[in-house]
Amino acid sequence: MSVKILLLGANGIVGTDIQKKLNKVYQVESYTHNELDITNSNLIESKIRELTPNLVINSAAYTNVEKAETDQIHCYEVNTNAVKNLAEICYLYNSTLIHLSTDYIYDGVRDYPYTEDDIGNPINIYGDSKNKADDYIQSCKCNSVILRTSWVYGDSGKNFVKSVLDRAKMNDELKIVCDQYGVPTSSNFLAEIIDKHLVKHCMKMSHNPYKNIFNICSSGYTTWFNFAEEIIKYASKFDPKYKIDVIPIQSDHYNTVAKRPSYTVLSNKKISTYFDINIQNWEYYLGFFLDSYIK
Repeated sequence: MSVKILLLGANGIVGTDIQKKLNKVYQVESYTHNELDITNSNLIESKIRELTPNLVINSAAYTNVEKAETDQIHCYEVNTNAVKNLAEICYLYNSTLIHLSTDYIYDGVRDYPYTEDDIGNPINIYGDSKNKADDYIQSCKCNSVILRTSWVYGDSGKNFVKSVLDRAKMNDELKIVCDQYGVPTSSNFLAEIIDKHLVKHCMKMSHNPYKNIFNICSSGYTTWFNFAEEIIKYASKFDPKYKIDVIPIQSDHYNTVAKRPSYTVLSNKKISTYFDINIQNWEYYLGFFLDSYIK
């Protein structure tokens, strides 16, 4: 059976890799924000009515954590209200919604991994906007899968790995926060899980009402400081221009508008067991990414 997929946010970090993977197997209609604005519910409904997709994958999001604190209306419009409308439209046209969420829905006050059953308690506007969207999807009648992920990097868009590499070429040292813990996740890895497992899963379940949430991330965890150290160590093997000092600093020495949770490590036990996947540690996927990105 042919599977029709509508992909929103196709030029984002995750969307770019999803598009590359799925285009090889499925009938995918991909749209960037400029081509199909997720906040325009009339356009979204018109497109879904026209395409009648089996799946709608939403990788579109407002992701600037700092700016969200002062641009709250726009952040909630993209991350919350638009997703609520999208879920309702998916129900109306019998499309399953796959939605990308975040580790920032948690407050980070504990020191052991969050599971899919844990209740969100965000401490910044970005996290709150995403948490409200998760709640709306859960309360809507549409079939849905929420994918919570963390510290995502890839070829496209702005992300930590590319930022560290760019800054390393222009500085003698980097000061990086050392007291925030999470799981770096490759966008290619994310796209691969969606391609190999989730699309088939959704199609298999599509004839029955269902909802699911999966944490989708690498195994292990680290700090931003150790993450940066690993990037520099690996990159400098290919090119000595990346070999600089990485200096650890405390969060309270780093001036930010938005509060950041100190611990948002996600457990991937559910998804690895559910689909019988052997998920490697984050260093493995980082090395795989840097091999192709730097060369």
